[in-house]
Amino acid sequence: MNNTKTNPLIVLMGASVLFTAIGIGVDLRSHAGEQDAQFKESTKPAQYAQARPPRKGGKGGKRGGRRGGGTPDGKPKPRISDTLRANVYADNTFTLYINGKLVAVDSIEFIPHNVISVDILPEYPMTIAVMAKDNAHPEKGTEYVNNIGDGGFILKIGNQIVTSSAWKAKNFFHGPINGDVNNPRVKHTPIPKDWYATDFNDSGWSNAKEYTEDEIGPKEPFYQADFKGAKFIWSDDLKLDNTVPVARVAAVGSTSLPSASARLMQSAFGMFPKLRTRSDGRYFYVESDAIPNHQMMVGIKAWQQQVPIPQPFTGDNSWQIPLNPVPARNPMSTRNNFLRGAIAFAVNGVPIFNALNNRGVDAYAAGELDNWGGHCGRGDDYHYHIAPVHLQKIIGSDKPVAWALDGYPIYGYTEASGAAPRNLDSFKGHDHGGGYHYHATKSYPYLNGGFHGEVQYDGSQVIPQPRGAPLRPATGPLRGATITGFSGSLKEGYSLKYEVYGRPAYINYQFADNGTATFNYIDTAGRKTIETYTRRQGRKGGGGGGERRPRPQDNQRPQNREMSEDDLVEFFLGVGGKGQGSPQQGGPQGGGERKPWIANHFDELDSNRDGKISRTEMTAEGTKAFTAYDRNRDGRISSDESSRGGARTALGGFVRQHAAELDQNQDRSISSAELQTFVLRMFSKADRDRNNIVTVEEANQRGGGGKGGKQGKRRSR
Repeated sequence: MNNTKTNPLIVLMGASVLFTAIGIGVDLRSHAGEQDAQFKESTKPAQYAQARPPRKGGKGGKRGGRRGGGTPDGKPKPRISDTLRANVYADNTFTLYINGKLVAVDSIEFIPHNVISVDILPEYPMTIAVMAKDNAHPEKGTEYVNNIGDGGFILKIGNQIVTSSAWKAKNFFHGPINGDVNNPRVKHTPIPKDWYATDFNDSGWSNAKEYTEDEIGPKEPFYQADFKGAKFIWSDDLKLDNTVPVARVAAVGSTSLPSASARLMQSAFGMFPKLRTRSDGRYFYVESDAIPNHQMMVGIKAWQQQVPIPQPFTGDNSWQIPLNPVPARNPMSTRNNFLRGAIAFAVNGVPIFNALNNRGVDAYAAGELDNWGGHCGRGDDYHYHIAPVHLQKIIGSDKPVAWALDGYPIYGYTEASGAAPRNLDSFKGHDHGGGYHYHATKSYPYLNGGFHGEVQYDGSQVIPQPRGAPLRPATGPLRGATITGFSGSLKEGYSLKYEVYGRPAYINYQFADNGTATFNYIDTAGRKTIETYTRRQGRKGGGGGGERRPRPQDNQRPQNREMSEDDLVEFFLGVGGKGQGSPQQGGPQGGGERKPWIANHFDELDSNRDGKISRTEMTAEGTKAFTAYDRNRDGRISSDESSRGGARTALGGFVRQHAAELDQNQDRSISSAELQTFVLRMFSKADRDRNNIVTVEEANQRGGGGKGGKQGKRRSR
């Protein structure tokens, strides 16, 4: 086999037949590099492993293995969680090599219907070589005296690597010629010495031929193992192409197999030229700025004043989709879980969030989405909340419109054939022979209603996923607003038009080469406000190198931290924003300055009604909010507790909305000390005369008494 070929090769050597499988592997090989296969320490013949009954399903072994070390050329070793189960069945026997190493042997030649199952740790590209033999007399080609036997071989590794007519086959032992058992003659062809080598050239071999179960006649062991999607293969003559003892004759083959899912992903994501993709055998990576090639925002009727800005989803901050999804032991629904972050990724490079927003409300039904099913989050990050079926106008109806983050594809409202999907499960997915996949629906949940496959869940979102890079402080809802226009480009700048009870207003913004963005706000009264924002260095988390972003450790918090603690303190003291805040934030609907949070909640914080807020009253509010959220009384507010909300205190909504920023040590929870630290910092900033009392006048002054205004932003009028 020649590793420089665009088609990978699997060779199956049968009694006079040599098989090689051909797949489309150029993308996988070009992105993943030439890596030798890594296997478990034991490479004992398969008969030592067969005491373990064959297991149905793809991957084996425990999940959660930790990456350790690497290959001599610096490439990462596979983890235990990457283990694949290989099921092999032959009539009569076989020898299996992967990347030139012996992996499994069925050495009981006279028992024709063994199933051998072994676990392997794969690295890609994977070269598979199989010597398959049908029991035949080396001089007569017959078995059991004068009978003519038949062969047959089938293999499945994980969920993607299966035998089919894409494999190649070559006959090395044929007989009895013309089926003449009375005067039997055979033809032997010498088997190449290096038939199992990764660089063996199989260009002269033909494709294998597929055979039905009826033609092969498999026995009970075949039905006890998972061969779903695999086909029986052999050379052109199932009966006369035989095998002989290994020392004399064998059918052989080898190939570099790409992942079928990688090919499908490449064909779909490849329809959008500005995306950059790569794969490493475990994940398919997509680099994107999350700005689609269609109009955005128009049609939104419930708007929180965000606008789309490009996101730095590149390098080690790219999106990653599992290439070998594994059915979950305990599938999880998205109805009460995964209310933060993405649950899927569209083929045009736009993340897709839960159909329910972070308050548990159907975003589509609430009027929060534009005509394409998207809107912007609190970090000005554009994303969808429903399946982007409109993309089928570009990619066609035979390709997925997205992939769930568990690795299973999401198709449109119909099957590739145009037929309506049938027998969908509660997550709107099914498997009717071509592998499990989800379908878009016209009502809730609109896309995958849960994860059929395994994902890592931190209590609020799937991890890991890329970090966004917001420019502006988060904004609140603008009641009565409807977005009626959006135009422009990254190069020329963008213009968003909205109406508040029929009165037009605009946000025009443009990005400079140095990363700053200038926003020109024109409110419904025609008043203009110009603000310039600079994205903080190190916040976007991008990077080069092309390696997969390291998986967060258990003590890391994965949520996007949209503002630093300094940002948050200044924001709640009235610094930042664009003069059109929500009533909850004290901002006038028609423009002007935003009222500081501490002033907005002055009466609630002044518990003794003496017209001022003391340090004791402020810390008491912090204690009250902490107690309300710490439902299990373990001394910490977990991600799940903070996402539920419902704490009826002045700080209640703030804790829910800014849990990630409050979690300063990033341990995925908020301690009482972390919350009180913020509360006291906000109090100290407001206490301008440093007398441990905040008066009404001090509370209403914008900005703090310490360092001054927000860093990295300047305002002009």
